[in-house]
Amino acid sequence: MAEKQTLEELAQLEVEALRKRERAREEWAEGGKRLAVELPDRFLTLARQVREGVMRFNSAAPVPRPVQYTESAAVTTRDTNVRGDFNIQIKRAPNEIIASLREMSGSQTSAFLIEASGHVGVAPSVDRFRLRVDALWKDGAPMWRLSCDGKPLDIAIDELGERMVMVVVTGQLARLWNVAPWVGPTRI
Repeated sequence: MAEKQTLEELAQLEVEALRKRERAREEWAEGGKRLAVELPDRFLTLARQVREGVMRFNSAAPVPRPVQYTESAAVTTRDTNVRGDFNIQIKRAPNEIIASLREMSGSQTSAFLIEASGHVGVAPSVDRFRLRVDALWKDGAPMWRLSCDGKPLDIAIDELGERMVMVVVTGQLARLWNVAPWVGPTRI
């Protein structure tokens, strides 16, 4: 049988629930403000990791087809205006990836995400793909979500730059995953 509660106890429970919701709303807003700073910084970190990965590949051995890396002036100067043109390009014919920092304007605060699109392979077997990096603020830290064509990537955010260079070098999109999501569990 259910425990009896008084009207006063129900009122206290309702007030406490309202306080919890208000705290959660405030934490959500604060997390959005922090991500508005964190995601542009993460894009600049990604650009640095890609640049270093391209330099490491090109200097490891003399290759007839080096990987090319270009970046916008906003990335080069680390522009403080996050609404600038932030993009990078990694290319080694016929493979290419272009990544950009995008702003999604909302009614309260702006949110950012990192989008990339690319293609690998030689015609008629060209694979086109889209990458996306976004984040949620949870428990005082960003929780990164990485995906390729809507499928989650099982790598850490710090591995993404090197993996993108690997995709361009090899032409193998599967380099983005440790275990690709379309590979099911092995059957015995």
